[in-house]
Amino acid sequence: MNLAELNELRTMLYTLRGAMCEESEPAQVMVKESEEKTREFIARLEADYPDKKGLMGGMIAVLDYLVKNGL
Repeated sequence: MNLAELNELRTMLYTLRGAMCEESEPAQVMVKESEEKTREFIARLEADYPDKKGLMGGMIAVLDYLVKNGL
């Protein structure tokens, strides 16, 4: 991943976090809880795929799902 692609992902992350700030408090709590659970899953992916390919596969799966089903 080159620097431009990494910066694009950073911008996307900033945008998503900003959008979540506008959500109701219960929605923000759910997002925070799911983010914590996802970080636990990420730790398992890193253990299984130390070369980061598992993380890339996970990210592709999540983005693919969002594109097909919307937010």
